[in-house]
Amino acid sequence: MFLKNTKGFTLIELLVVISIIGLLTSVILVSLNTAREKARNARSISQLQQYQKAFEIYRSTYGEYPRTNTSASGAWACLGTGYAGGNCWSAPYSENPTFNALIEPYIDTSAIPGAITDPSYQGTLYRHLRSGDGYNIITILEGASTPCPFGTKSPSATYSSRDITRCDFSN
Repeated sequence: MFLKNTKGFTLIELLVVISIIGLLTSVILVSLNTAREKARNARSISQLQQYQKAFEIYRSTYGEYPRTNTSASGAWACLGTGYAGGNCWSAPYSENPTFNALIEPYIDTSAIPGAITDPSYQGTLYRHLRSGDGYNIITILEGASTPCPFGTKSPSATYSSRDITRCDFSN
């Protein structure tokens, strides 16, 4: 009886190793995408908090929140400038220079909170309430299961089917 002196791996062993490497790679990529999503959401939340602070400073200076127009309940305005593709919430974005001029002394308006990967809902909307005594903010975060760090989560299926979360905030 002859003993084989084999050096190397069998085909089965190689296939098992390759499948394990493929499985580990897919798990790592999913984790990486989740981490990127959370990082974009954290950046958006931080920028939105900076805007909220700017609104409070404006209110302490002028006794009311910045107005987007002269009507009793304000028109919606997109926070920030320079939206990709020129759209903010599926509509052509036209800057509101009067509104931006009001808050520019308190914040860099080039920061865009809510700049997510879905171009249909990128941006954050702001409007003042009656007499400038409050405001509403609507923003979008990535991930349908993302909790809103402020305000309330919109239960609409439109948002969960797009894997995004809409947060509505009133002050």
